Amino acid sequence: MSNSFGDTYNTGTVTLTNGSATAVFAGTLLSTQAEQGDIIYVQGSLILVDSVTDDTHLVIDQPWAAATLTNVAYTLLKWSKSRYDPAITQVQIRNLLTFYDAVGFFYFVEGSTPDPGVGVDGQWALKVNDASFNLWFHTGGSWVAQGTALLTTITGAWVSTTTYAQNSAASFGGSLYRSKVAGNLNNQPDVSPTQWELIVSKGDTGPATLNPVAAWVTAHSYVVGPPADYVSNGGSSYECLVAHTSGTFATDLAAGKWGLVAQVGTAGTNGTNAPTYGGTSTTSLTIGTGAQAFTTQAGLAYQNGARVRASSAANTSNWMEGLVTYSGTTLTITVDKVGGSGTHADWNFNIAGAPGAGDLISSNNLSDVVSVATARTNLAVFGRIKKTIFASVGTFTFTPDPHLLYGNIRMLAPGGGGGGVAASGAALYILIAGGGGAGQYQEKIGFVPSDIGASATVTVGAGGIGATGASVGTAGGTTSVVNASSVTVCSATGGSPGANTSTGTAGGPGAGGSGGTGDLVSQGQTGQGSHYEQLASAATKFPNAGKGGSTFLGDGGLGGSGATTAGHSGQGYGAGGGGGSSNQQAATNVAGGGGANGWVEIIEFCSQ
Repeated sequence: MSNSFGDTYNTGTVTLTNGSATAVFAGTLLSTQAEQGDIIYVQGSLILVDSVTDDTHLVIDQPWAAATLTNVAYTLLKWSKSRYDPAITQVQIRNLLTFYDAVGFFYFVEGSTPDPGVGVDGQWALKVNDASFNLWFHTGGSWVAQGTALLTTITGAWVSTTTYAQNSAASFGGSLYRSKVAGNLNNQPDVSPTQWELIVSKGDTGPATLNPVAAWVTAHSYVVGPPADYVSNGGSSYECLVAHTSGTFATDLAAGKWGLVAQVGTAGTNGTNAPTYGGTSTTSLTIGTGAQAFTTQAGLAYQNGARVRASSAANTSNWMEGLVTYSGTTLTITVDKVGGSGTHADWNFNIAGAPGAGDLISSNNLSDVVSVATARTNLAVFGRIKKTIFASVGTFTFTPDPHLLYGNIRMLAPGGGGGGVAASGAALYILIAGGGGAGQYQEKIGFVPSDIGASATVTVGAGGIGATGASVGTAGGTTSVVNASSVTVCSATGGSPGANTSTGTAGGPGAGGSGGTGDLVSQGQTGQGSHYEQLASAATKFPNAGKGGSTFLGDGGLGGSGATTAGHSGQGYGAGGGGGSSNQQAATNVAGGGGANGWVEIIEFCSQ
């Protein structure tokens, strides 16, 4: 099963207890499937995973506030940003190295002894790649031999003509012995303690088993045992009390050679056959609701009010069912459910279960659902996606769709203004101010109706104003969604402005927006740095510098590229403004470009 970002996992069930932050699962392998930051979707609620305890327990970010849910279905949404974070690999390597340094770790030795350069106190080394097994323990900073296994080969039953090596083993008389010496020839193990050592003794003889009961026959030799013979005769069972060769059973029994073990019982009275269900009919009827009268067999077990299904023998997909009245050879079904169609005269009858409220027929493929929209709501399955975009500066009211199940918010804060160039009139200088930082990207995943309430206030921030050279530019404003209870659902911070640049001072670029509130956050891109250079002549030279930070919906404004050129404004949404440029031939302040405005997108997943 895949563990990639965006995959899901829904094996087993989950129990959520009111007031508890522990989610208890059954039939799951969470240690290999879940990660911090994943989302659990349960009956319309999206729950953030705080940590993974083991295969069947997770800690969620907030205690469960709703009513207790026991063994319900769930879906694990693998949305944790750690699933695409390269730092995870580094953590796993560090964990592996920690495991290698742990006390109790075993090294396997290929040479004659362990490498003295590896291992720490408390670890073991084992050599198993030749005839002998050797064991070492690391203590006091070095490997210390612990010994060699004695027994190497079990040769089978002892043979007097076989020469046994030291530490080889052989069985004799049901016991196992180890050869204590080399060249061990023709020394019987049980009487040669100098040459052989008893390892495993033969067990005691177990209790005698009982012979199975067999039919008595004449001219057969029966024994008392143990085990004694047991026979059956005339439906009764007997144990042999005196060993003998059988003749006539009645004579042997009278002579006390057999003892009664189990007496044959008295035969009971035969019962009366009960009426049965089932039944057939050749009455030609067309499938449909209402009263349908069939001629059938008398004496069937159906009672008035029972629920019966009549199915075509040729194709059981054609059927009618309902409550019956039955008298003589007439069975009438008041049909309220049908399957298939057509006229048939090959009916088989069977008892049918009572349908539940709103019972559905699988062959109808949900066409018999009364309200598709209500069914989607009850099942938390969306049937419509609604997108609302706020792309102009201002404050707006967002009213959620009445059929909202859950949704996502994406936003970009506005970019900061570009830096300006202060006037000086100093000749032979090229000055380009730093670009403004891009606004922060923020995303709220899986908000539910209670997060928004009846409505929410959407604020789209304005892009920062470029610096003038004489005055400092401004940062991009904040973009946010705040519910009616003044709780911030999602917010993003605008980019910082680029600093002014003047003769002798190269101002820095604006930083990207950071902070904010949400689930997936990306700091805005920092603007491009300023350029300050003194030339040997009045040559025209304007390098590529001062560009504003960019976003996925906007390109940072370019820095100025002329003798006295203002920076370009950020393009699209959230981009920073470019820095102004000047060759300092004229005592004129040069302004930076303005940052691009913010942007908000709200996607609603609705039941209808």
